[in-house]
Amino acid sequence: MKLKRKNPLKRYEIYKAIKNGWSFKKILNTFKVSTKTVWDIKRNGFYKSDRTIILVNTIREKYPYFTLKQIKYYLKENYNLDIQISTIYYKTCKTIDRNLYKLIKLLLNDGETEYAVKILEDFLFIQWEYLEVLEKIEDEKLSMSLLADKYYYLLYTGKLTSLNEALVQAENYLKICKDKNLNYSYYKWFNIKIRILQALGKYREVLEIFNYEEIIKLPFNLKSYIFAVVVSCGIKLGDKKAINLLNFYKRRFSSKRNRNSKISKDYKLFLRNQYASLGKFNLALKYMDEPFLHFWIGNYRKFFRIKEELPIEMKIPMEVSLAICYLFSKNFFGFLKIVDRIQHEVKSFPTYSDEVSMVLALKEVFWDNYDNAIEIISKSNSKILRCISNKDYKILSKYRKIELLVKYLLMGNLKRACEIAKKYQMITHLRIYSLLTRKSLKAISRYKVLKTVLYILRNKPRMVKFYFLRKNPIIRLDKKVITSSGRQNDLFALLYY
Repeated sequence: MKLKRKNPLKRYEIYKAIKNGWSFKKILNTFKVSTKTVWDIKRNGFYKSDRTIILVNTIREKYPYFTLKQIKYYLKENYNLDIQISTIYYKTCKTIDRNLYKLIKLLLNDGETEYAVKILEDFLFIQWEYLEVLEKIEDEKLSMSLLADKYYYLLYTGKLTSLNEALVQAENYLKICKDKNLNYSYYKWFNIKIRILQALGKYREVLEIFNYEEIIKLPFNLKSYIFAVVVSCGIKLGDKKAINLLNFYKRRFSSKRNRNSKISKDYKLFLRNQYASLGKFNLALKYMDEPFLHFWIGNYRKFFRIKEELPIEMKIPMEVSLAICYLFSKNFFGFLKIVDRIQHEVKSFPTYSDEVSMVLALKEVFWDNYDNAIEIISKSNSKILRCISNKDYKILSKYRKIELLVKYLLMGNLKRACEIAKKYQMITHLRIYSLLTRKSLKAISRYKVLKTVLYILRNKPRMVKFYFLRKNPIIRLDKKVITSSGRQNDLFALLYY
């Protein structure tokens, strides 16, 4: 029986058997393979790297902006290899599969770290779901490319203890990559750097160090990650040039082939989120009609039906959304319970500090502590929240419909804010910001879309304290004191009240 090289797990089992001193006869009988296969594993090991992939990746590491034709020409000129462009394209897309992932985990558990690293170094791109294996490997054993992947994983799983220290490390690694001409790894670290800056709320700095003419020449896997951060920061700042980069993703999925490709789901998800962030829910729904969008348009029942497990980097946004759903579904106990949990978890996920600040402020509004709410959002990196705390609407962008809505709320034009919310289906945003901008009950009662907000404001919990053992019993309702003469009927009347 010929054992295929595509079955690395079986080959590794044979390798371990050889290493443990098994006889050839026992190996042949146990694994049902040929003598030739056993000899091959004994001489060459259980895993053989693809020489063409290594050559192509070596070229891409040094010249990440090379086209497929340029890689073909470079291979011909420097290695005398004439390889078809279709083959080169296949090699550039090659990454670890499920079997290799299982093998690497097994190697790490068996203490074969160097072998695991050797396999990983064959690939310049590794999917998110397989990055966890890098966490178990020491930094000094990883290449610059794999180390960047490790830090990306640690950043989005909340395992970086200090973002400022991580930013310094990213700067150091960028310099090392530049000195060693590791250009593909350099841009991987550039992606890490701008994502840390984004997590720190330094959106302007991200846009300042971004060079479109430089990044657009890079392979799709690199530039798409970088563009994603720039677009997100551009939306936060109302920067038209950065927002226009969304067209890059729209063009990517203009053909039927790309819309149905495996990777398209991730980027359609990104487009959906960015258009939702802009407040353009009509465009967001064109890419994905999912419960997450229905949450923002005020249809909370659909959002509650989400059963699929989200990746860990979506844990905090999911819980923030659930808390808001409970609040506007009048389940106040559920709202407070989730907010308390988020408050303890946010330190591990600093990327989402703005979202957490918003929901913590809503909690203070719920308890009728507007001053505390304003203090919380004043420390946020979110431009909208800071404008609400300062009551300054002049810097709000006209490109982002959410900011336009807040602008009218701060100007006191609740009617126009409601019209915009209905037009773009920003119902949840309207409810959140009408609470944070402290609109009067009389004004809110005029609009059906704010009926839930009116209910929350009219049914705020109140602190009640009973003092019945005093000579003259009293009830303290918030700051109001209700006195009693001490007679039994009067006392029960107060209790009933």
